[in-house]
Amino acid sequence: MNTSAIKPESLPPRPIFDNLDHLKNPFNLKTFPVPNQDIDVGYEVDFEYSWKFIYSYNGSSPTFNAYRRELERLLQWSWVIRRESILNLKRNDIEDFIRFCQKPPLAWIGTKNVSRFISRNSQREVNQHWRPFVVTASKIDHKHGIGPNPKKGERRSRGLISNKNYLTY
Repeated sequence: MNTSAIKPESLPPRPIFDNLDHLKNPFNLKTFPVPNQDIDVGYEVDFEYSWKFIYSYNGSSPTFNAYRRELERLLQWSWVIRRESILNLKRNDIEDFIRFCQKPPLAWIGTKNVSRFISRNSQREVNQHWRPFVVTASKIDHKHGIGPNPKKGERRSRGLISNKNYLTY
């Protein structure tokens, strides 16, 4: 199978950051190899800065989780779709990213929340069912036994970056 012919948005991205319980303190590390990604050279700085930023919020689990979710989406979009470092992004790129988050590719959408990683044989492994976006069924659909549909459902894209008016000032 020729993987170079596959569009990057047709494959689900892999998670980058695990839960706090499974992350080392990045301020004690000297190297930052990017985990679980098929990427080019140079993204280690993105990974290091992002890891240090979110780890700074380890005293607040909800804040850590929110920032992790948004940073992970930004890194995945920048690395997988744009194939460039987040350090090179400009305002128009961020606007493109916001539009991407409002309508992500189907391969990037899950139908339920699952953990990013699972433990197997004392090792942390990527959960193949995890997706950066999750579709939910409306309360009316759920009441009528209709489950979530990534093609028409509402994508749960909460957070700072998903607000389309975020960069209008």
